Amino acid sequence: MTWQTVRLDEIAEIVGGSTPKTGVAEYWNGDIPWVTPADLSNLPGPYIGATPRMITAAGLSSSGSKLLAAGSVLLSSRAPIGHVAINSVPMATNQGFKSLVPDATKVISKYLYWWLRTNKDYLQSLGNGATFKEISKAIVSRVEVQLPSIPEQRRLAAILDQAEELRTKRCRAAGLLDELAVSVFAEMFGPGGPDLETRTLGEVVHFSSGKFLPAKNMNNAGDVPVFGGNGINGYHDEAMFEEPQIVVGRVGAYCGVVHGTPSRSWVTDNALIANWDRSMFHFDYLSDALRESRLNSLSSQSGQPLISSGRIAGVKIAVPSMAVQTKYSDRIRRIQNLKRESRNQLRLFDELLASIQYRAFRGEL
Repeated sequence: MTWQTVRLDEIAEIVGGSTPKTGVAEYWNGDIPWVTPADLSNLPGPYIGATPRMITAAGLSSSGSKLLAAGSVLLSSRAPIGHVAINSVPMATNQGFKSLVPDATKVISKYLYWWLRTNKDYLQSLGNGATFKEISKAIVSRVEVQLPSIPEQRRLAAILDQAEELRTKRCRAAGLLDELAVSVFAEMFGPGGPDLETRTLGEVVHFSSGKFLPAKNMNNAGDVPVFGGNGINGYHDEAMFEEPQIVVGRVGAYCGVVHGTPSRSWVTDNALIANWDRSMFHFDYLSDALRESRLNSLSSQSGQPLISSGRIAGVKIAVPSMAVQTKYSDRIRRIQNLKRESRNQLRLFDELLASIQYRAFRGEL
């Protein structure tokens, strides 16, 4: 099978974008979708058909932007380089793009989409700039692409689409397991459930602060995870604890967020550590009950968000029997096992997709 090597500007028109003046009201809230690189960061698939911000025809004209026909391939050229999508309706972009309007006689959009996505690392390596990396129109124009016939492009794109669809289904399954865990708690302990005794946190849980650990002492050589308010911040070679702990973010954007640690851990002073009578609360129940209490809503509202044991002492928490808590834990552990299995399968799908992408553009499929 013979493949050509061609430059991108030989198979597509390369189009930049721009931003209408934000202070001119008549340029905004129109009916033309206007895309930024951030809009491509969490797309559920290859296509984009709607955007948070819209511009008017006057805004499009004033900025000198071009309206991209449906089926163009949007490539972010800075902040960051390498987000890719296909627009399903005509739209414009900001200046963070070097979009490609394919010559339909030479290349199909989906093949170009997959080639660019597969070669994201290569595209990023072409970036220039001191403040932030960017790839220029000239650089994109010179990028060389391996190009088979149109029928072969369709075949390869279909294979990659199928592999991506399988991976997406696995991601959805993992998300459903998260929802299942939440619904189990609501079913057993939420409104409309059994009438349970309640106590305040100040009565049943004592919170103490973690211990300061300089960033220079966290290293990837250690095997002890270091927990702060936002979860694992690094690793250390010493442990503060030899059994699982429940920690609550104490300061900053993650104050009130609850994490459970593995057996060995270090907890910094950016988090609070829960101490409780283990005959009263099961670890799994208490950690989830604290999450459901939305402790972050009680943080200080002036300056940097902050919670303290005093601020959350009045929060009420249900105290089910240990038999009921154990039943809850058994159900949650089964869900967690399924989630671990799902994550392992997702890793395999990621490896499979990467392998298929690599082989597809080497002519090995």
